[in-house]
Amino acid sequence: MDEPHRTALLAASALALLAPLAQAHDHSNLDSMRPARLEDAYAVAEGEIVLETGVDFVDERSGPDRFQAPLQIVWGALPNTQFEIGTRLSTHPHDVHEQDRPGDLKLGVLCNLNEETTSTPALGVKVQANLPTGGDSSGADYEVKGLATKSIDRLSLHLNASYRWLEGEDPGDQAHGWEALLGVSYPLGAPQETRTTILADVYVESGPKHGDENIVGIELGTRYQLTQRSVMDFGIGRQVDGPQDREDFRVTVGWSVSM
Repeated sequence: MDEPHRTALLAASALALLAPLAQAHDHSNLDSMRPARLEDAYAVAEGEIVLETGVDFVDERSGPDRFQAPLQIVWGALPNTQFEIGTRLSTHPHDVHEQDRPGDLKLGVLCNLNEETTSTPALGVKVQANLPTGGDSSGADYEVKGLATKSIDRLSLHLNASYRWLEGEDPGDQAHGWEALLGVSYPLGAPQETRTTILADVYVESGPKHGDENIVGIELGTRYQLTQRSVMDFGIGRQVDGPQDREDFRVTVGWSVSM
């Protein structure tokens, strides 16, 4: 068994062992790529474990289109602090030219720094490491992300900003990268019924190679409270500007369950 499939098998085994213990989960909690890049400033509750998976379809402007399956476990290990571990599978794994490759192991810690007040947004910081366990990976990557969430009535505004240090990049690739994102989320039906949250964002990130234009993308998504303990999500995204080899569009369907 090769390394990417071994990493994915370990993550899938953990999901299978923990899933029967799952309890409540909140559809309003926003985690990265469930179903969009948008992330809020809050950690999951202390003691909670959230299992996240899904299927993405990515339409590439150059190279083969692909399906990929992310797997992630989120653990509220401490008050206002969550730990994350994840990986992903992909069709055409050798044609993926992103810095984080299929089979890589991603570790993260998110800390919420304060509660939101009428005048101050909730703030958070997230630190991630992407380890080169995938078959085509050659170096570890590190990221620091700042998060802010502010509510106006039931509408929530979100600001994400991150900076990445990249190792093992191909010739001509950037050794650093950045991203800035502005998004909104809104619970449909509130206050009578709040089983559905809709969200949207726009982001700008640095191009992957020296001399590339910055990439501009937009995303729309929804999170639906399927049962007390599980949430379904659906999202679509399109990179509207940037280098010629950027993504054309992406469709995401996912499922989260917590204990």
